Amino acid sequence: MFEMGFMEDIYLISEKMPKHRQSMLFSATLPQKLTDFTISGMNDYKLIKLDHEHKLSDDLKVDFYFMRTMDKIPALLFLLHEIVQKDETSIIFAATKYHVEYVHSVLQAANFNTAFVYGSLDMEARTNAITKFRRKIVKILIVTDLAA
Repeated sequence: MFEMGFMEDIYLISEKMPKHRQSMLFSATLPQKLTDFTISGMNDYKLIKLDHEHKLSDDLKVDFYFMRTMDKIPALLFLLHEIVQKDETSIIFAATKYHVEYVHSVLQAANFNTAFVYGSLDMEARTNAITKFRRKIVKILIVTDLAA
């Protein structure tokens, strides 16, 4: 919310909140502006950072590919057909729920069994998708950055 331009709204809401409250902030990144905002409204705070060397499993394989937009779907299909092992699970990140649904429909048409999660999906559907992925009923989970 902070990076999407809601900083002023967050300030207004926090000013209306009771002074004696517990506030918690969770963020994958912590830019200086966000740190300054967080500290400004707190008297006694604790910062807990996860060390990237200790939070990732040794079994996790992460790859990044940079390419033109028009090459992304063909490249994804190639990777899933030729590179990803049949017993491996994969999470695909997409920008919006519309992108998630599009990638899901393309992969379904290519006979991949997938599940998807995005923020506005109802809780039961999200839970079902994640359960199927964890139990390896589906090997591919497509998510928005926000849902991730």
